[in-house]
Amino acid sequence: MAAPAAYTQVAVAPVAPASEAPASSTAPREGRGQQPEPEAVQATLEQAHAELRELQRALDDQRGQPDLTGQQSVELEARRDQLAREVAALEARTRQLEGAAESLAGRQDLRVADLEARLQRQRESVRQVDMRNQLRMHEMELARHELEQATERHQANLHRLADDRLVVEDLRLRVHEEMARVRVQARVAIDHAPLDPRVVELLIESLSDDDAGVRERAVQGLGRNQVPAAAGPLAEALRDTEAGVRAEAAWALGRLRDPTAVAALGVALDDPEPRVRAEVVQALGRIRDTAAVEPLVAALADSEPHIRREAAEALGKFRDVGAVDGLVAALTDSDPSVARHAAEALGQIRDAAAVEGLVAALGHQDSHVVEASAEALGRIRSEEAVDGLTAALRNAEGVAVQQIIQALGRIGGDRSLEALIGVADDASPAVRQAVIETLSHQRWSHRIAPRPNPRTDPDPVVAPTPD
Repeated sequence: MAAPAAYTQVAVAPVAPASEAPASSTAPREGRGQQPEPEAVQATLEQAHAELRELQRALDDQRGQPDLTGQQSVELEARRDQLAREVAALEARTRQLEGAAESLAGRQDLRVADLEARLQRQRESVRQVDMRNQLRMHEMELARHELEQATERHQANLHRLADDRLVVEDLRLRVHEEMARVRVQARVAIDHAPLDPRVVELLIESLSDDDAGVRERAVQGLGRNQVPAAAGPLAEALRDTEAGVRAEAAWALGRLRDPTAVAALGVALDDPEPRVRAEVVQALGRIRDTAAVEPLVAALADSEPHIRREAAEALGKFRDVGAVDGLVAALTDSDPSVARHAAEALGQIRDAAAVEGLVAALGHQDSHVVEASAEALGRIRSEEAVDGLTAALRNAEGVAVQQIIQALGRIGGDRSLEALIGVADDASPAVRQAVIETLSHQRWSHRIAPRPNPRTDPDPVVAPTPD
């Protein structure tokens, strides 16, 4: 009898047992760390389930056949056993693949968890870096703020130093002169023992000797040894008939520095010999008594330029306001060197009464007079000089440009700043360059109040300096 159609049409490929399954691209790979790909495992599972369903249908179809012959029954039983084994193998294979898939899924979960942990650590690291950067930026901002404050304090100190420089310069000159006088006195005290009174008497008596050479040597000896008792006889020697004796007498009185000799020296300013008058002016400058101011002012009208120049220089060292009018008049002297020394002396005195004359001297033809006048106005630091300095700056040349700008800087205030800004718009290129250079390097706000001249203002009220 023919086999049932269902039996003859079943064509199910045999499946090898799990222990004998050949290795494939979808089977688990041997070796450490080698696992089947998820897609291959899934495909194998689906194939196994499909084969299992096909075999189960075949078995069901064979069980539903009518009674068969013995041979067919044997074949059917054999086929059933084969199908049963194949189903068992497929089930084992399916379990193996499912286990591999679960193992792979577990490893993937661990890997994902590890990646998430690493990502979290990286995020934390980035957050810490951001916090450190923000802290560093905050520290840099604090450092910049402290640097700006330090710069402002430094600029304020520079202005204070600039204002104190004039006072220090005056004090330095006075100390230098006093030290020179002390050194001279010390050298005389060391090198020359006091003259014997009999020698002094001989020198004084020799002032009336008939020979001019003897009288001259006697005057030199008294002056060289600075004999205080010789002040009167030396004053009398200023009326000697010989110009050489009179000049040496003036020199000797200057070395004595005796204020009682000022009157006699003042009279000697009318001496017909220029060299005598020159020695008289120098002697008055050495004595440094306020009584010498008036005769020195009178010497500003001397016929000799070098004597007028010496008188102006001496009056600057006195720093007495009584000399201002005479020095202002000397600004128009026909000799530029006299005008320059007069301007320098007015800068040392620093009295505001000289501003008008100094501003007028800014138009002098001699550049040295212009420079000295600008420096003097900077020392006086009166706002009344701003307009005159600004007008002179427009046409200034050479060193005078810097002197005028420095004078405006010493005066300070809004007027000086606005004047310089205005000049920067329409002055010559050289002046504009100097103005821009000065404005970019100098602060014009918070100007420190000027320190007064102790000679011209003996009881000053100093304005408080800004914090």
